[in-house]
Amino acid sequence: IEQALVEDEWAWVFLVVGENATQNLTIARENGISTYNPRDAITIYYNQARNEQASGKVLPMAQQLAQQGSQQASAQMLGQYLTQQGSNATAMANLAVAPQTASNAFGISTVNFRPFNQPVASAVTLVGLIYLTILAFIQTMAHSAVRPLLEKHLTLSSYIGMRILVPLCLYVVISLLFAMLNLPWDLHWDAHFSNTAKGFFCTYALFLVGMSALGLATEAIITVIGPKFMAYALVALIISNVSVAAIPVDLQVWFFKYYPAMVYYHINRGIRCIIFNTKNELGLNFGVCLAWVVFSVCTLSG
Repeated sequence: IEQALVEDEWAWVFLVVGENATQNLTIARENGISTYNPRDAITIYYNQARNEQASGKVLPMAQQLAQQGSQQASAQMLGQYLTQQGSNATAMANLAVAPQTASNAFGISTVNFRPFNQPVASAVTLVGLIYLTILAFIQTMAHSAVRPLLEKHLTLSSYIGMRILVPLCLYVVISLLFAMLNLPWDLHWDAHFSNTAKGFFCTYALFLVGMSALGLATEAIITVIGPKFMAYALVALIISNVSVAAIPVDLQVWFFKYYPAMVYYHINRGIRCIIFNTKNELGLNFGVCLAWVVFSVCTLSG
């Protein structure tokens, strides 16, 4: 079940009825077994860290569905038992010894394979990515204002190199500082990797390629539309990315099926893997971000 929920992501929740649940209840009721635990009858498994907002919506629905079914089955079995054994003093005495077999005989327990136990992670899985984009945007606008002063002194190849290498050098520093901002808040990086250092530097690398993808994209866009309209491009860039990173596409309309190409989505998934040990797609996450970097570099140099 853990493999299916965490690594394969076949579903958001699994509702599992315990083996021989009805038979165990009957035996406990007839023999007065006071150690009978109703919560062993039904178990709901889920993976909260995959997306805490989706889990917050899906889990209550699964619990309500399971509760309705269990209460109905419990009442039906109790009615049948009282009809058959109501005049049997021994049976009634055993029922009194194990009263939990009479009322709510089928309980529900939950198992969270990957709890979202670091609320501060929200800063790096979504909100922080917006700030990362804005920082890249500010750098793009500043670079755009300075370039006219230098371009007349540069050859075409030098000019193209400046447009690509200068932002990348800045991204190396900014993304490192951005990753280090999480250290005072005691964000743990050792869920997927064997130690904190590996997790931190992998996160830094993910921020770096993500910021490079977003920043170089704005560098390419400003070439086409100019500085005057870059604010609108920034809004469109953020909205298109946030829309598929905040809420899983499984719970949205078909329009958002473009999510596999979005940078936020892959940074979000990669960081969740590092921090919560969710599904490991780090190779794909880095690959998509690097593909955007290569595409933007080709656009700028073409």
